[in-house]
Amino acid sequence: MSAKGTFWAWEQVGLSSSQKLVLLCLGDCHNADSGLCYPSAKYISTRTGLNKKTVYSALSQLRKMGLISPVKDHDKSTKYELMTQKRYIPKSGLASPNIGSIHDPKTGHKPTIEPTKEPTKEDESKNQTVDEIRSTLFEGWKKLFPNRPQPMEYTWRAGSNHYKNLKARIFDHPNHQQKEFWVRYLRAVSKTEWYGPNQTGSWHSLSWFVKKENFEKVLEKIHESL
Repeated sequence: MSAKGTFWAWEQVGLSSSQKLVLLCLGDCHNADSGLCYPSAKYISTRTGLNKKTVYSALSQLRKMGLISPVKDHDKSTKYELMTQKRYIPKSGLASPNIGSIHDPKTGHKPTIEPTKEPTKEDESKNQTVDEIRSTLFEGWKKLFPNRPQPMEYTWRAGSNHYKNLKARIFDHPNHQQKEFWVRYLRAVSKTEWYGPNQTGSWHSLSWFVKKENFEKVLEKIHESL
């Protein structure tokens, strides 16, 4: 078995599912020293779940693509050399030879690949605001609710659901972009039925309080305190 052969097989694109399975099986049997693999069609069929006819067809196509090269040995068995120095590039409009056309989605337009969007200064400014308010919330939560589960930084990292929820709440209203608002928010929460001295509801984590529906519910309860 050769990790190189398997990794290389995974990297090939534009193959049919049967071709990919056969190539992966060959990669799994690849000998890194000789560059050859020796599985029989029966073995490939057993490992992939494909019938022999499909295996032979896939091997033929892989050879035409230049991904494998059959090597005849003195014992008349067929071995295969994996052309790991190559990478198959499908022709435009074809997944692989004789497989058929890849149709564009039925929208009347060809799909386009959007270029990667670089963050703007406004994006960076917003993210900085979120980071500062997140730190304020963490500190406030620890101070007000030291005996409750504390927020874990890795679950609040940029791009996480918690981070996105907080960012949305912050930019719902200009007042929410001030750290002082969130300090008052947590203090008000500490006096509600959720966390106050007469607590009757369920204990909730910080993430619960920044979800839209919960945030609005809490604001209705504490708006006079803010």
